[in-house]
Amino acid sequence: MEQMQIDPENLISIDFENGPYSKTIRTFRPDVYTEDGTYYALLGPDKATGILGSGAGPDEALLDWDKQLAVFISQKHSPDDPVAEFVFDTLGTSKKDVG
Repeated sequence: MEQMQIDPENLISIDFENGPYSKTIRTFRPDVYTEDGTYYALLGPDKATGILGSGAGPDEALLDWDKQLAVFISQKHSPDDPVAEFVFDTLGTSKKDVG
């Protein structure tokens, strides 16, 4: 799966191992960055097709991302959706559950 290229100056360093993060956040480690005063957490090639969370700070963006991941998992996806394939493969879900 392709990950969006983010300007290194906007990336926020997150200590996923020692922070108060869920198992899914620690597993997927979405990129956290700031843009126009908002913080984003993103897994995927862009904001439109990836899993995106946002908030007033990095932790808030990650919490929103975790909620968006749950919504993403509950939806039907095309078998050729690279984000869905990556997520379901990582979670150990059968590919038949993606289509």
